[in-house]
Amino acid sequence: MKILDYFNDIIDKFEIRQWPMPERVSLFRVLLEVYHSDGEFSENEREAFRSSMLGTGVSEDDVSVDFSEAIAELKKDAKKMELVRFWVAASIFDDDDYDKKEQAFIKEIIIKYDLNEQALKGTIRQLRDKKMDEAITDWYYSMDNRIGS
Repeated sequence: MKILDYFNDIIDKFEIRQWPMPERVSLFRVLLEVYHSDGEFSENEREAFRSSMLGTGVSEDDVSVDFSEAIAELKKDAKKMELVRFWVAASIFDDDDYDKKEQAFIKEIIIKYDLNEQALKGTIRQLRDKKMDEAITDWYYSMDNRIGS
């Protein structure tokens, strides 16, 4: 994890820690659903999920609220939904893939729960582009090191 990402994670968690417990639980219930959306919950995803809860006062055992109720709870606050969108997008890419099942899941929840499609898909695109830029940069430097050796 890059140092800037590390500090952003701490800032996000500090903000989330200020939320009432039902809203924190709802956030992680939504993220858990995202992690399961492709039909797989890999060990890397499980570890990322557990790591995301650290410092927020929420444990895996707390995350048993109904998914529909979790979305409804979070939609009450537009500012919180901005952070939810970012964390949903980040969770999608924890397995370094945004496959057809995950895309269908995002489309389904946008329609079913009347989420802001432009905002959610825009956040997903931003994170996808950032990951692509990082991959290209890493590839470039690895090629440069091979050629320069």
